[in-house]
Amino acid sequence: MPWTLPAARRRPTDLGLHDGRLRACPNKPNCVNSQSDDPAHVIEPILYEGSRDSARDRLLRVLADDRRATVIAEDPDYVHAEYQAAIFIDDVEFYLPDDADRIHVRSASRVGHSDMGANRRRVEAIRAAFASAE
Repeated sequence: MPWTLPAARRRPTDLGLHDGRLRACPNKPNCVNSQSDDPAHVIEPILYEGSRDSARDRLLRVLADDRRATVIAEDPDYVHAEYQAAIFIDDVEFYLPDDADRIHVRSASRVGHSDMGANRRRVEAIRAAFASAE
């Protein structure tokens, strides 16, 4: 039997933008999403002033300064980072629409049920670092 990566290490194949939206959160309390309609999962997007390109550059600097973050994919309107959290890896995605002054964000654990609020705290820490990186 061939060896495969444990679920905690396997990168999801369905991340990214789907019709201008980040993937919905699963029915578990280990995910937050600024595009969610579900009060249990919703979190505010990250707001900015200025150009989308400068906001994206600032976001990438914030991620580069966090030793737990590794940027996996980046496009003009999308960034995907993996966060090493103890023995688990969490996926954090950012969507920068070209017609808005906001960065939508989705942060989710790959495995488990509850994250004890870790994804919400992570997004708030990114938001604070982004605001102070002006």
